[in-house]
Amino acid sequence: MSGFKDVVSSVLPFIGSLIGGPFGGKAASMLAEVITGNSSSSEEEIMAKITNANPELIAKLRRIDIDFKKHIIDADIETIQISALDRANARKKEIMTSDKMPAILSLILSASMISIIATLMFHSMPEESRQVVNILTGSVGTAWLQSVTYYFGTNKSSQNKTEMIYRKK
Repeated sequence: MSGFKDVVSSVLPFIGSLIGGPFGGKAASMLAEVITGNSSSSEEEIMAKITNANPELIAKLRRIDIDFKKHIIDADIETIQISALDRANARKKEIMTSDKMPAILSLILSASMISIIATLMFHSMPEESRQVVNILTGSVGTAWLQSVTYYFGTNKSSQNKTEMIYRKK
């Protein structure tokens, strides 16, 4: 796979970076369709076409690489806008209706997290209960994190930092 990725990346840096990741299959089938006319072409066929490509085909492929990257960026921006609008609408509803339930639930979740952590720190747990307690802790922790994010938000640079850390592993 690395030979295939290296060959693709040499001509199509963005699409090449997707090979081996969650969008790799889609990127490879799209590339195969453009290069060979068959979306199920083998890696060897794609590599041969890229290796022996004339300047006109290389220019066409680079244009596709740029367009695909733009498409992914546009989709990412749209997702960010939808998420921001969703949070803004939820906060607006809470203000307009004087709804106290989100705050009450956040306080309950915070108290639950503190209680679970304190209990785990100071009490031993039977081995047969460990898996259930881990599932409970993860579920309550996830809900608590969402409530904190609702009130204090997160930002795109934080998400980007997390993705960069993940990619380095």
